[in-house]
Amino acid sequence: MQSVPEIKQTELVINDDVMRALRPLMTECANKIKQAKLTRRKVMIRFHNDADGIVGGLAIQNCLKSAFNTQNNSVFYKPEYALRDISLIAEYNNPLLIIIDFGSSIESKEGLNLIKGAGIETILIDHHPTSIKPNVDLYISPFLVGGDSFYPAGYIACEIAKLVRPVDSQYLDLIAKISLTGDKSSHYVPTFEDKRKALVLDYLATYSRFPNSLKLYKKVLDDRELFYSIVLQSEEKIEEIKQVADKYTKIKNKGDYKIVLLQLDKLVKKFEFPSKSKAVGTVFDVYDSKEPLIVIGHGEKLITIRVNKQALDLGFSARDAILELKMKMVDSIESGGGHDGAASMRCYEGHTFIVLDELVNMIE
Repeated sequence: MQSVPEIKQTELVINDDVMRALRPLMTECANKIKQAKLTRRKVMIRFHNDADGIVGGLAIQNCLKSAFNTQNNSVFYKPEYALRDISLIAEYNNPLLIIIDFGSSIESKEGLNLIKGAGIETILIDHHPTSIKPNVDLYISPFLVGGDSFYPAGYIACEIAKLVRPVDSQYLDLIAKISLTGDKSSHYVPTFEDKRKALVLDYLATYSRFPNSLKLYKKVLDDRELFYSIVLQSEEKIEEIKQVADKYTKIKNKGDYKIVLLQLDKLVKKFEFPSKSKAVGTVFDVYDSKEPLIVIGHGEKLITIRVNKQALDLGFSARDAILELKMKMVDSIESGGGHDGAASMRCYEGHTFIVLDELVNMIE
């Protein structure tokens, strides 16, 4: 095996105890990527379809250039995705799979087990809370070192990529800030341009219903004329949502909380921007104030929750609420998870309003 040049530590965008504690794992990952590059291993990058996941994919692709890459249009690593990846890379000698911004939840367990059974080495970079230890060769998460979900996976991937290619640190720091902005990290105050870049990536990801490569995203970020054309269209769509949102909302006051219920199927067109999740975030921004706020978007099979800081400080967690509901309503909820401040669940057909009522009662 060829020896890997010594990894030199680079300056962190978020230079705090959590990121310094995560350095050994990030360095181990950087060494694996450098070794894969030196030995020309076949690498597959699978990234989540939002600004955070896309940034992580761009960062790791920047190190490897020729790696396969594909977008994951789900928050879970489903068995069908695992089988597709196995068909693509298992035939190569000693392949490597890198998963970014999803895959640590229990719903991804079967897919990861299939990959393990195929003998494919796997690196998982994620920032979602999980109740299990993912079955992978290297797992990198801020939760392993006392951190929280406000250290996005795309940002962590950028710090890893800087260890592999310090010469690209300026570019990687630039896109790292898009990741931090896209996932509303409390550790970074975004610029106006950061917000526009995150919005554009989310816009593109919404329309990429089929597995999409990173080439399109990089092209748009590099092409200023195309970028600003998409900025105008995406901002116009967001403004439309803000203008009509009150027609599809119902406000309730339960205990100390203000609850905004949002009918997503009437507000959002299927397969168009903004996505249901983005629409909930947009309405959340409209209603957010100093009082404890919970916004609940509901569609045919989907319930999405957003929680502001004041509600979090009172002890309400979107993730914990979904975990409790999943245990109580096994026959009604197919899957669910996320962060304390933002989480979603998928219900079985005909069960959404039953789950919604239970959620509102739980808040009260």
